Formats: sequence, C-alpha cells, structure tokens
Amino acid sequence: MHTHGGKRKSLVSRCPRLMLASSMARVIASYPSQPLPAPNSPAARRAGNAQMTKTILLADDSTTSRLIVGQCLQSAGYEVLEARDGNEALDLLDGRPIHLLVSDLVMPKLDGLGLARATRDLTPYRFTPILMLTSVTREDLKSQGRALGIRAWLAKPVQAAELLDAVARLLGT
Repeated sequence: MHTHGGKRKSLVSRCPRLMLASSMARVIASYPSQPLPAPNSPAARRAGNAQMTKTILLADDSTTSRLIVGQCLQSAGYEVLEARDGNEALDLLDGRPIHLLVSDLVMPKLDGLGLARATRDLTPYRFTPILMLTSVTREDLKSQGRALGIRAWLAKPVQAAELLDAVARLLGT
C-alpha cells in the first residue's frame, strides 16, 4: 500500500468509516457516497491498489465484525478469506498463500491465541504476520500473544484508518 502522497488518503476515504463494536448491537458504519470498484477491475487497478494480490485471512465469530472488517479490507484492494472460528481458519491454511492473519481473540472452538499457536506450527505460515483484533486488552494476554509472534494488537472498536495502517505496516506496503 502506498503511504505517500494523496494515494493513502484517497484509499482511506473510500473505505467505510467505521467503528467496530464488541457486540452486534453497536455497529456504527457510514459508507462512501460512490460505489467502490470491484477488486481486480480496471478501475481498481487504475486507483493504484498494488496490494490486490495480498490475501488476508480474517477469523472472527462475529458476523458483523467479519462483514465490516472484510468490506474495509476488500475496499482497500485485499483479497479476504473469512472464518467463523479458529478451527475454520486452520482449515483455510491449506498451503495457499496467506499474507496476513487477522483474528479475534475470543472465539468458540479455537480462540485467537490457539489459532496463532497452531499457525506457527504450520511450516508455510510460520512467519505469517498476525494481527489480533479484539475487545480484550489484558496485558497478560498481549504478552502471551507476543510470545507467539503476534505482531499487532488492535482494540475494538477500531477506526478504518487505524486498521489499514496496521495492515500496511505488517505487510510492508
């Protein structure tokens, strides 16, 4: 992702301004007045979305969070795969290129820390950057996450610009 000049600002302005709430009842989102270009369309390529080849795996048990975060990432040109829990995310780690894992911490079946641990045990994904996106901000859990190689921890609700900045930083774009 380009972080210089007007390209960065135009990308953020196209992404929905949002705040992710920890429950489905509190979602605040406003959408751009013009439709976003479809990923891989000529309009998206002209817009300078160089990161379109980057694939992000998004694991969150909240349908609303997946919808909003997924839409934000897609509008920035990323390919997004979605999983409802850690086990479903692991099923998607089947050898295909995954450039970033964005996970909630608290999920049924396999939580975010368990998913990070299991991801590190898979050779193709051993060094895949992980961003934890959660309403839980306990320092002991962050410390466990750092030990597992979680490179960023964003607290919900998160602003679109903050999310996109973290993603760009982790992907080196």
